[in-house]
Amino acid sequence: MGELPFYKSKYVIHVIVLIALAIRAISYFYFSKEILPDSLEYLQSGQELWSNGKTGANDMMPLYPLFISLSDHLFGWPLLDVLISSLTVYFVYGIADEIGKNHTLSLIAALFYAFWPMSIFYSGAILTESLFVFLFLGGFYAAYRKQLLCSCIFWVLSLLTRPVFDLLYPILIVVFFYEEGWIKSLKSLAIYFFVFGLMLTPWWIHNYQKYGSFVKLNLGLGYVLYEGNHLQNHDGGPAPFSGKEPYDASETNPIKIDKKLKSAAVEIIKNDPIRFLKMAWKKFLRLWNPFPNHESYQGFFTALVVGIPAILIYVGSFIFMFKANRKIWFLILPIILCVLYLTALHMVTVASIRYRYPVEPLLLILACIGVGGMVKEKYFNHKSVLKPN
Repeated sequence: MGELPFYKSKYVIHVIVLIALAIRAISYFYFSKEILPDSLEYLQSGQELWSNGKTGANDMMPLYPLFISLSDHLFGWPLLDVLISSLTVYFVYGIADEIGKNHTLSLIAALFYAFWPMSIFYSGAILTESLFVFLFLGGFYAAYRKQLLCSCIFWVLSLLTRPVFDLLYPILIVVFFYEEGWIKSLKSLAIYFFVFGLMLTPWWIHNYQKYGSFVKLNLGLGYVLYEGNHLQNHDGGPAPFSGKEPYDASETNPIKIDKKLKSAAVEIIKNDPIRFLKMAWKKFLRLWNPFPNHESYQGFFTALVVGIPAILIYVGSFIFMFKANRKIWFLILPIILCVLYLTALHMVTVASIRYRYPVEPLLLILACIGVGGMVKEKYFNHKSVLKPN
């Protein structure tokens, strides 16, 4: 028997991961790095957590500050971010293979992600995105493989990085394990909440010692809810309101401040629901704008590098959904739920193209399977991966 073509070898995915690692390392050292305010806060919070077990930040989760502070201490640069971003290629390949059942198309999805501009950017930006997406996709891959405990651990760790999908994860657990019956779904849900409680207990103890009260995740919701809806925000993007807070300047209790910000935001929405709906539409456009919203990033090169790939995955995802049959639709229901949930969340709070990044790899997977499957079916007479028997 002759040797398999190289692209069919089981080692190809490892080569793609090494390519991803090289690209991210070169990108970090070649391009000058501007340290963002958020990055400094993560580093500071991590140092505080490592030194005294407590952070002064009220809107952060602990895992990424600990992670990036460790990387900075050991290596002096975000090597762990670069590594974790590169390793995410494995999960992109795995999820694509679980959905499309096609080795070649899965490799194409992995290769595209290795070169994905936003993934390369975030790997060296000292932001939560790389670690969060690794854990988020790790949970997806484990769930597709019906590995319940692994998916629970990955997803709870992602909440300890960014709590964005806190309300959605229990629903995803039910959807992923529904095929095995409602009893299995409910048991799976019970296991998820057990893992959730077990893994978050140290953080709950930290919060109780810090605030003197139970805080489930962090105190960031009030800020982003008010930031996205206060009357000085006209486009739905980040709009700091320092000096115009809806509470007395002498107030220092973080829990009371969070509650007052939420109440003020809700009051603004109730007083002018038409404005809220108009702002929600603006936020939708900001979130899914293929091109950067900020004027300093709207040059031709940035538009080419960021905008064109985004447009391609939008079109490719629509092709996938248009050609997929009912069975495939149920298979990708968790992905659709993530996209809808993330969109709704940021139509209510604050919108930026940064916030859609967690679902971009999933859309990339659908696009590669959709377009690649269509090409193989039309030009190579292969059976469509979107219409299984």
